[in-house]
Amino acid sequence: MSHYLRVLEDFALSLNDTQRGCDSLTNASQAHIAIYRNNVELNRINALRIAYPTIAALLGEEFFDAMALIYVRQVAARSANLHAEGQNLVDFIAQFGPANDYPYLSDVARLDWAIHTAHYATDTQAISAQAIAEHAADLAELCFTLHPAVNILKSNWPIASILAMHHGEAAPRDLNEAECVLVWRDQYAKIGADQELFLSALQDQQSLAAALEHAAQLNAQFDPAETLGLLLQQGLITNLQKNTAAH
Repeated sequence: MSHYLRVLEDFALSLNDTQRGCDSLTNASQAHIAIYRNNVELNRINALRIAYPTIAALLGEEFFDAMALIYVRQVAARSANLHAEGQNLVDFIAQFGPANDYPYLSDVARLDWAIHTAHYATDTQAISAQAIAEHAADLAELCFTLHPAVNILKSNWPIASILAMHHGEAAPRDLNEAECVLVWRDQYAKIGADQELFLSALQDQQSLAAALEHAAQLNAQFDPAETLGLLLQQGLITNLQKNTAAH
């Protein structure tokens, strides 16, 4: 490793560890490394606020900032891209003692993170309804590739209703009601549990027929028309392909 890279590594490690000095700095600069640490922490906390707006609203600014400070001091940044900051916050919240009174919190955080990552997902050209219609004869045996911005969540808590509450809608009537959510580019929709099974199977590259079988386990009368219509309308199907593997 070159001397320059060693200096950068030493400085980066010192920013993440308050007990560690930075041998690469002069004595005069050593005294000011806390300023750099504070700036890094503030930037990371601000990135977390942006990525997790519903969690910040639920907890309030003081609680959220205190939790975020503990997180950034315990979990080293893995990327120079602040948009990637907070990918481990969901798991952190699940084991964060002061949040134990809010068992739904980590799942709401999953929804916040899904929306955040969907916003920055790679854009991919969707296929048209006409292109799908051309495969009508063998459509059931084809696998669908969904847009990279698609996220499908299943929760024991009303996470979509909690999110909607923070956009002016009524609070959920029952905090013990399970909800499933489809997330795509800057949008989300509450979906049924049968739709979640169907979409998750498609996302796992199972055939349309196999995905229908999954949904039918929960709802024998499941009709995919509405769900497929939403995917087409929003441009969320990017490819069709045959898959000879058993599903």
